[in-house]
Amino acid sequence: MNTGLIIAMGILAFVCLYFAKGKKKKGNNDFREITVTTEARIIRIYDIDEALLGKVVDDFISLYSDNDDIERPLVNKKGDAFELTFTQQTSYISMCYWVNYLVYCDENKQHKFTVRGWYPFGEVTLHGERQTFSGQTVMMYVEHNDKNYDNISFVTPDNIHYRQPFAISDNLECTDDNEKYEEYKQ
Repeated sequence: MNTGLIIAMGILAFVCLYFAKGKKKKGNNDFREITVTTEARIIRIYDIDEALLGKVVDDFISLYSDNDDIERPLVNKKGDAFELTFTQQTSYISMCYWVNYLVYCDENKQHKFTVRGWYPFGEVTLHGERQTFSGQTVMMYVEHNDKNYDNISFVTPDNIHYRQPFAISDNLECTDDNEKYEEYKQ
C-alpha cells in the first residue's frame, strides 16, 4: 500500500478521534429538566381499538424496559380516543418515545395513528440557558409529513414549534409547523 495513503488515513483517524472527544465534552450542555412537575402526563390516541392498544402498550414496555423501569400507563376510553395517563416518574424523553411509538405502532405501516401528548415541563435548560417553554404544558405530536420516523414535535401554548430528533441530546430545534396548540381537556 502507498505510504502517503497510510499517513493520510492515520491523520484522518486522529482528526476524527479528536473531534469525537470534543463532542463528548460538550455533552455537559445537553437539554436538562432541572425541576419536575407533579402533574400527570397524558397521551391520547385516536382510531385504535382496545385490543391493539393493549398489545402495543405491552410491546413498548417489553421493548424499552430494563428491570421494570417503564411505567405502565392507566388507560381509559375518552370519547373517540383512548387516554394514557402517566405519573411524574415518566420523563420528557420517555414521553417522546411513547408518542412516536404510538403513531407508528401499525406493524404493516399502513396507518399512522393520530396521537397527542401533553407534557408539563418544569424548569428546562439547554446549553445552560433557561428555555421559554419552562413551566408550560406543551402538546406533543408527530408532524403529518414526517418521513424520518425518529422524532417528535411539540408546540407551546403560544404556538412556538420545536422538533426533538432522536438520539436525544442537545439537538432540539425550533421549527415552523401549522399544528395548533390544543389545551388538554378532561
